[in-house]
Amino acid sequence: MQWDRIRIEQVQTALASHTALPPAAPQTLALVTVPADPAWEAAKAGGLIPLFSQDEIAAYSEIADVVGRARPRLEVARNAHVKLGDFEKRYQFVGVEATPGYRLESTADLQSYLDLLLTDQSALDGLRAMTAVVKGAEAAILDGERDHGRVEDREIAALKSLPK
Repeated sequence: MQWDRIRIEQVQTALASHTALPPAAPQTLALVTVPADPAWEAAKAGGLIPLFSQDEIAAYSEIADVVGRARPRLEVARNAHVKLGDFEKRYQFVGVEATPGYRLESTADLQSYLDLLLTDQSALDGLRAMTAVVKGAEAAILDGERDHGRVEDREIAALKSLPK
């Protein structure tokens, strides 16, 4: 996310000042996965849900819902990152002695790049928020919480605790 912010500023500066875009810093990528609860899924598939208390059903259903909402966010982030990467590959210098960088010179190309960077940043922000919600819900369940409202309170608290 920090890389995106810096790169967005660089592209905006290049657009505003009509100057060359500097080479991008190397990226550090994070591995992001969405958790699964195979025990809950097996209980649902095996018709064992009636053995749970109403509070347990509500709490575990909340986790399943949150994880279900996180999966599309992860896919959106992956797609945005792939499109950004594909665009960048078109402008990388080629050659043994070349310094990695971009030959983005036209305003239209820089604007396209900025749009892709903003889309990537937005997708990562959404995924980051959803990940916080998942972490809050999981922490509540692991701490023994089964009240649906309290699980949601932990989700909201985790979301609010994200640095700006």
